[in-house]
Amino acid sequence: MKNNIKQSLILKTLCFILIPILIIAIISSIVYTVWLAENEDIKTAETIDQTNLFADSYMSSIYSAVSKINKSVNNYFTQYDDSMYLADSYYRYSDMVKYLIVDTKTNAIYTNIEEVLRGGYSSLETNSEYNLNENNDSAINSLEAFENEIKNMGDLYLTYDCTNKTIDTNINNITLQNLDQSYLKNILEKNPSFKIYTVINNSPSLSNEFFIQQLLFNTSKSLGDIPIILVPFMIILSIVMGIYLLYALGHKKNVEGIYLNRFDKWPIEISGTLIFTLIVITIVLVNETFGVGYNETASLILTVITISLLGIIYALAMCLFATIIKKIKSHTFWNSSLVYRFCKWIKNIVKTILNDLNINAKIIAIFFGVILISLLLASMNILFLLIFWIVVLYMLIKKTNEFIKIRDALKDLYNGQTDKRLNIDEFKGELKEVSKYINDIQNGFSNAINESIKSERMKTELITNVSHDIKTPLTSIINYVDLLKAEQIENQKAKEYIEVLDSKSQRLKKLIEDLVEASKASSGNLKLNMERINLVELIKQTTGEFEDKFSEKNLNVEINSSDENIYIEADNRYMYRVIENLFSNISKYALEGSRVYIDLTKKENEAKIEIKNISKDKLNITADELMQRFVRGDKSRTTEGSGLGLSISKSLTELQNGKFNIVIDGDLFKVEIVF
Repeated sequence: MKNNIKQSLILKTLCFILIPILIIAIISSIVYTVWLAENEDIKTAETIDQTNLFADSYMSSIYSAVSKINKSVNNYFTQYDDSMYLADSYYRYSDMVKYLIVDTKTNAIYTNIEEVLRGGYSSLETNSEYNLNENNDSAINSLEAFENEIKNMGDLYLTYDCTNKTIDTNINNITLQNLDQSYLKNILEKNPSFKIYTVINNSPSLSNEFFIQQLLFNTSKSLGDIPIILVPFMIILSIVMGIYLLYALGHKKNVEGIYLNRFDKWPIEISGTLIFTLIVITIVLVNETFGVGYNETASLILTVITISLLGIIYALAMCLFATIIKKIKSHTFWNSSLVYRFCKWIKNIVKTILNDLNINAKIIAIFFGVILISLLLASMNILFLLIFWIVVLYMLIKKTNEFIKIRDALKDLYNGQTDKRLNIDEFKGELKEVSKYINDIQNGFSNAINESIKSERMKTELITNVSHDIKTPLTSIINYVDLLKAEQIENQKAKEYIEVLDSKSQRLKKLIEDLVEASKASSGNLKLNMERINLVELIKQTTGEFEDKFSEKNLNVEINSSDENIYIEADNRYMYRVIENLFSNISKYALEGSRVYIDLTKKENEAKIEIKNISKDKLNITADELMQRFVRGDKSRTTEGSGLGLSISKSLTELQNGKFNIVIDGDLFKVEIVF
């Protein structure tokens, strides 16, 4: 399943397509959020014309028209041409309203209504000498007819007479209904002879401010705060898809490792230059085509071309991104470059020359080579010399690190760590051969140790499995023995048999518990609660608990401590178990009537426990053999021991970062524990 995900071409393609869409959506949502924050009345308004945004834009359109008329020497009506109309359409608010302004003083007409300019309205003649005057009844009638007709050109209209300061509008906006009280008051008063006819332009165009506002208003009513809420999720989704692409790029179905196509195998200098050149050419084309167009059709076509070119730029950028990621993941980014190949070529030439020399000759040759190159670079540019010295320093540090790795490997081998291997590829020259020899030595030691560990593991697994298999039927035996003991059995022999069964089953239960504990201790599968404990108190407490058993064997315990309080970091429960096992061995195997010596000493950062006693039987066994499981000092096996006590004590001690050692000298048995 994991491989299918990272090898899925569909998922990768989907991510490449969705990431730019999500980025555009995130940016649009943020812009939308800022727009809503700046125009809070949009949420409460029922229509766009009720908002302050609409009122400001409408007034800006009127201000733009009147200001342009004041700056113009000739009027729009008599001097209209395509270039002037084009320039007018670029102004932000020019296309928001269609206006016709009449100067009643000069009888001049100003308009941006193309139909009027081109004679589209039959009721209003359009010739270069056309003027309004009192004697031209047809013209006055035509203007009155047009005044009624302009109201039918759109849903919203506004007419303002600067002379009488009267307004006629169907726009439900207080700001516009009090136009002469707005910031237009100054410019309207400067043109008292103007009569202004305006109507909203409903044509869909990106240069039409009303169209954009209406679009955003409708979006805000239908979407509300959804875009704002979705921004965090879109950001997270974009990041997840980006991480997925970094993880999945280079993986292909039925191909092991990182797959590189022919393009990926090109040197990065060639592929990068090619893609960068194509991107620059495409950006130039985008710059040449963006926003150009004398009409809506041309603008639409060029917009489509611009978007297509932007898509090509994105595709090329992603292609370069993908090949860089795949090269990095396959470790070929540097190795496949032209710079690397050139450096390698120079290196091979030098290496061929040096291979024929001994080590001392090589050092001398390299030394004089560095001096010669330094002098050459110093004569060219001091910066080149500094770069060369940095490279030389890097090579020296790298060679020193190789020596350090070999030294550390030998140190680990000396300390018995045979699981570490030197990476031969990290070394060069003679040091590469040395690393091979060290690895061969480590392999020999490692094989021997692995065989020993394998044997010990098999023994541990056998003990664990057998212990668990025996535990279930043994529990049943103990339960049935308890039931038999509860019965009123008068037969004395039967009672004796039951007692034997009870004794042996309890002994077997103890053995199984010891087996399980030994298995856990040797495998380290125990949870330790390390704390500061007083070793002297622990020894005295445990000695008191074994006082009865020691008295039965007439054993005299001598405790000697260099200090009243000796503290160690250990688990109190398991530390007690260690001492308990040792004392149990003493009570079973020590010579009756002898002394037991317990010495507690503290030296610098170490605390040491020494327990010595005389064995009642001859110890014809080594300390290592005695430490093994199921080995007992009592070879006749008449005592109740399981042969696991010392093994458990050693494992528990080492788990608590201590050292456990046994010394046998004739019949003297000594245990040393160091923390």
